[in-house]
Amino acid sequence: MGGGRQGKRIPGHSGPSHFLDELSRLQHKSETAHHRNGLVLSDLECCPKLDVTIDGADEWDAKLNCIKGGGVNSSFALMAEAVRRRKRWWLHVQAKFVVIADHNKQSTYLGEKWTKGLPIEVLAFAYKPVKLQLEAIGGVAELRMAIKKAGPVVTDNGNLILDWKFPASPGQDWVAMATQLSLIPGIVETGLFVNLISRVYFGQPDGTVVVHDK
Repeated sequence: MGGGRQGKRIPGHSGPSHFLDELSRLQHKSETAHHRNGLVLSDLECCPKLDVTIDGADEWDAKLNCIKGGGVNSSFALMAEAVRRRKRWWLHVQAKFVVIADHNKQSTYLGEKWTKGLPIEVLAFAYKPVKLQLEAIGGVAELRMAIKKAGPVVTDNGNLILDWKFPASPGQDWVAMATQLSLIPGIVETGLFVNLISRVYFGQPDGTVVVHDK
């Protein structure tokens, strides 16, 4: 695993303390930009119900199911993973989830274009049993390795990520699959989002925009 806590390092620094400092710095930078443009920031304690959430993803199918989290592979993976966890919470307290993506992300079924697999966060000690269970369903589950450090990518909670290259099929029932994955011991979270998207805006090569509603 590249030395345990080594997974929480940022190039040129060490230890989780700098990781938290870097998150704070980025948050402050974002808040400054918002205030400069007249936008008011809040949190779920003050605003427990959101009107809309806007985001992107790696691939969308005809039923507006999507895969997210495929790009978490650098030394900043921990920050991206922390943001992804917040997004998952936001989706459960908002009235509408809107997606903006380019036409390359649009597919008729998941796995048609996206071949890097479905990211699945797993408990570190359980990754091998989970890997075997995923492969029993079909396909191959690969431990995501870091690029700028030795060993696998480690999330902010000390977990690992398996990229499950599932058998792509137009007839796959992703609602049932989401339930099946949630029942596998050792799985903490997945990058599969089903029955959550209200509308998708797909940017086209000619500059036009195609809108799909749930």
